Amino acid sequence: MQTAADLAPGNARIRMALGNALGAAGRPEAALKRYDEALALWPAYSEAQTNAGNLLFQSGHLQEALSRYDRAIEARADNTEAHSNRGAVLIRLGRIDEAIAALDEALRIDPRHAGSFNNLAAALGQAGDEGRLLKVLREGHAKNPGHVGLMARLAFLLATSPVDRTRNGEEARSLAEEAVRLTRRRDAAALDALAAALAETGAPAEAVRVATEARRLAEAGGNAGLAGEIEKRLGEYRSGRPYRERPVRTEGR
Repeated sequence: MQTAADLAPGNARIRMALGNALGAAGRPEAALKRYDEALALWPAYSEAQTNAGNLLFQSGHLQEALSRYDRAIEARADNTEAHSNRGAVLIRLGRIDEAIAALDEALRIDPRHAGSFNNLAAALGQAGDEGRLLKVLREGHAKNPGHVGLMARLAFLLATSPVDRTRNGEEARSLAEEAVRLTRRRDAAALDALAAALAETGAPAEAVRVATEARRLAEAGGNAGLAGEIEKRLGEYRSGRPYRERPVRTEGR
């Protein structure tokens, strides 16, 4: 590929492909350089801006990633991935209302986009808008029934909602068990959802075992935030109680 790029310096797509290969090989700085070379050749190459934004997002350079997604959207307004990942960055920056608007736009462009549903659910959860969150998760799961992230989020909500009419422990347990099966017990969030569902359905001892497994997996994956949240929930399970999320708005947007 290196030779092909050298022989065809005007071919931005070759530079883009080389950047993708370098990124997959764990060389983000070299990949970013190739994306920028592609953009020098084709400034309106929206996908190259998006991929550059993705690398910057993954490395924690949130403002730079946001700028890349903005430029990707300027180049092609219907770039669903750029809108969706822009929303994810805005969540990390604490700009929740802007994130929701970005993700609504992503779903307007592609009403089935699983990543946008998942990101929108995260934003609505932070906004405390349980009414709309439940609707978004059910719609997203119906359109993407094999998406583990949506499955686990829906299961967790159904198991832990402070709103009685929202909770459905049996459905939560079924969804979480399927998410755990699909991920072969390698996804901490899926195991966390299963632990919550077990506690909600009257199996606190099993919930402790599964939550401990989830916490260890989160710690091993470097997700200290999730590990800390699971530890808090473990306190409830050890006392024989189900976990309840904080009170939320239920009227929707």
